[in-house]
Amino acid sequence: MRNKIIILLNFLFYKLYYMDYKQKYIKYKTKYLKLKNEFEKYNQVGGGKFINNTFINKNLYYTHVNIKYRNKRMSDFIDIYKKLKNHLEPKDGAIINKKRMNKYINMHKKENRPLIKKILETTQYVSFEDFKENLFNQIKRFNKYLEENNIKKYIFCLGVGNDGGKSDTDYNIYKSNLWVFLLGYNLLKIKPFDIMLNLSNALRIYKNEIINYVLVDDCIYSGSQMVDNVLYNSATELMFNNSNSFLIDDLTKKPIFNPIQDKKINIHLIVPYLSKIAFDKLKKLELTTQLNIIIYTNNIINPYGSLIDKTMMDKIKKLYGNFISWVDIEKLIPVFFEHKIADSVSTIDLILIKGQILDNPKKRCVFIDSCIYDKNNPDKHELNPNIKDYNQKKVYCPIPPYLNFNKFFI
Repeated sequence: MRNKIIILLNFLFYKLYYMDYKQKYIKYKTKYLKLKNEFEKYNQVGGGKFINNTFINKNLYYTHVNIKYRNKRMSDFIDIYKKLKNHLEPKDGAIINKKRMNKYINMHKKENRPLIKKILETTQYVSFEDFKENLFNQIKRFNKYLEENNIKKYIFCLGVGNDGGKSDTDYNIYKSNLWVFLLGYNLLKIKPFDIMLNLSNALRIYKNEIINYVLVDDCIYSGSQMVDNVLYNSATELMFNNSNSFLIDDLTKKPIFNPIQDKKINIHLIVPYLSKIAFDKLKKLELTTQLNIIIYTNNIINPYGSLIDKTMMDKIKKLYGNFISWVDIEKLIPVFFEHKIADSVSTIDLILIKGQILDNPKKRCVFIDSCIYDKNNPDKHELNPNIKDYNQKKVYCPIPPYLNFNKFFI
């Protein structure tokens, strides 16, 4: 009897042990298969290939601050170009629905309709084809400059913020700068000697060897990012690292003493559309730094305040300011593109994207088809006007191509 009990206990023990083992096996096999499936998907969209790409994997930031990784940077960028070159055209466009635009105007009080008409008449629309043509023309000008001045080497800078955010790896390359460069890359007769995240890193590595640096964008509005952040901060850093140069007073942005320098740094700024406000900032910066800023553009756009008479502008400011008090519409830039409409500190997104009736806070009429809210379309969810503080939110409409770039690398 005792032996039977022992045999039974052993049987139960092994069965329980086996079942426990089997359950663990099934659990881990399921987890393995799930991970395998995710990895296969990762490889299909390019993630596996790009896991060691210095522009994609932020853990490889150290490769952006050392000259010995130049070949890797160039090779990795070419991989990105090959992956994205067929995904640069906008899938959706900001196209005005004229019938709805007339409705938008007529939804205003009779006395305010001439003001609204004036705003819309003053605002320039740029199709994607026109944008590309202007961009390509500026790249041809740049090619000519290189040829005429026998320049063989230059550095392209992606324009990522110089401070990188809270840390060196807190940055985003999927911006308009990258998109514009990819659009025009094939037209460059001389390719960059190196491609860097930002101008500060580039100057630290190359300022004693190479004097030509290139930055691009689709449009510069206020200039707060490109001029005040990227160029001004880089120029200041350049001064601190050059014993023969001068410091810049942060308040007046004037030289504390006269510059002593053997050569200037050439900044080639390729930007098809540029505001007059940003243009003036660039010229002022050039006067007080070592930077020689060469601007490639054929569209310098005046702000609303320079295009609309003061009496009418004062009335428009009052209407517009009721919704966005911190924005001065006089300084906004009257332009929007088929591929994107800029945010509220750049242009009139309150009208173009959000369709706000300026003399009635309860009414809207969106007249750009791609900006109309559709609850059944996940891409349109952020266009829901019932979202709290909707008028103050940054909304992308249409979604520009570069905001979808990351999906090819995750």
